[in-house]
Parts: sequence; C-alpha cells; structure tokens
Amino acid sequence: MEKIKPLICFCIFVFLVKAALFSSALDIPELEKLAVQYQDSRMFYNLGVSYANTNNVGRAVLNLKRAYLLNNNDKTAFNILNDLRSSIGVPPYWFEVSPLEKAALLPFTFFSLNGGFLLGFLFLLWGSFGLSVVLSRILPVNFQKHKDIILKTSIFLFIFGILYLFFSILRYQSTFDKKNAVVIKNEALFETPGGKARKLKDLPAGMECAIREESSGFYLIRTIQGQEGWVEKNGVEKLWNGFEGD
Repeated sequence: MEKIKPLICFCIFVFLVKAALFSSALDIPELEKLAVQYQDSRMFYNLGVSYANTNNVGRAVLNLKRAYLLNNNDKTAFNILNDLRSSIGVPPYWFEVSPLEKAALLPFTFFSLNGGFLLGFLFLLWGSFGLSVVLSRILPVNFQKHKDIILKTSIFLFIFGILYLFFSILRYQSTFDKKNAVVIKNEALFETPGGKARKLKDLPAGMECAIREESSGFYLIRTIQGQEGWVEKNGVEKLWNGFEGD
C-alpha cells in the first residue's frame, strides 16, 4: 500500500497538469462555455489571461476577478489583475487590506469558501458534542481527570465553528454579490440616463463598479473610486451574469 500511494499522487499530479494545459490551449469561445458550465477559478483564470493577451482589458478584469474571488490564494491571478488595474489608472491599494487586517482574517481566508464552511461545521459539531458530553455528566470515568481540558477545548471549537460559519457566509455574500460589475468597454458616464444627458467623464474598459439602479437601458453605477453616474447597460457586465443563481 505504501508503494501505491506515491503512484496515486503522481497520477493525480499528471491529470491536473494535463487539465491545466488543455484548458489553456482552448480558444476563448470554448473557455467561455466551460466557465459557464463549471464556474471554476482555473477556467476563469485562463479565460482572463486569454482576453488580456488580446488586449480586451474589460473582459480580462472581469474573469480574473472571478478567478481571484473563488480562490483568494491565487497570487498569480491577483498580480495580473492588479497590473491591469494599474494600466487603466486604478491604484492597486484600493483593493489591498492592511497587514493587521490580513493577519486577523488569515484563519478565515486561508481555506476556500467550501473548505471554510466545512471546517466551521466540523468545529461546531465537535464542540457541541464535547460540551453535551461534559455538561450532561455522561463523560466516561477514564476521561474524568481530563474534564477541564475537554470542556475548554469544546468551548474553543464551538466558538471557532460559529466564527468560521459566520465568515463563510459573509465571504459568500461578498463573492457572489449580484451588484458587482465591470465596465467591459470604454463608456461615457452620464449625469442622468439617456444619451443626451451631460457627460461626467469617460470610463475605461476594466473599471470595476457596483450597480445601483437600472432605467431605460442604462445602469446607475458607483465605480470603485467612488464616482456615480449612468452608463449604457450594454457596456457593463455583472460579475456573475449568466451563471447559476443569477
């Protein structure tokens, strides 16, 4: 059995490498179909890089942001995304958290969304079981001398389980916020909806924003830099438009 384990690990590694090479070799329409079907961070990453290579900054930012939100540990996606942000005049510090915030959030952001939720559920389950055994006084005699340790450990697991579940829910809501969008082509920002309204400024493709309202083929948006105005609907795409649950 010990000799088989390395072989299994090697096969898994080869499969993942082939999958990555296969997806990166596909053209953009095929990657789009796969991204909609699987909603996988690697698909979004390859799609974003493909768009970046064709100078389609809007859709490159759109898909790389999807990839990074689904996998916060993907530093390559994050670095490319920040390069694209800088290229349109949006400083990366808009998206950075302080070192203190990073340290505080690390236990809850180290795992993926599903991993964090599962860990929280297991912690809560173990903590609840330990507390119920100790408080109901059905702890076996052999474990009585460790009662205090079991109680403190159970309380710790119970609290961390609740925290992990709470932060997983917050991360899910933040990740799949249907208001989040990206300007996918160069567009004008207007004071009111309508092509004859006063133009406030020009927005570059790749500008990240949040949709506030919709009216007559226009979106009222707020850009990541805090500017508000109306933009033509066909020039903006929601982050999770066309995906399950949208």
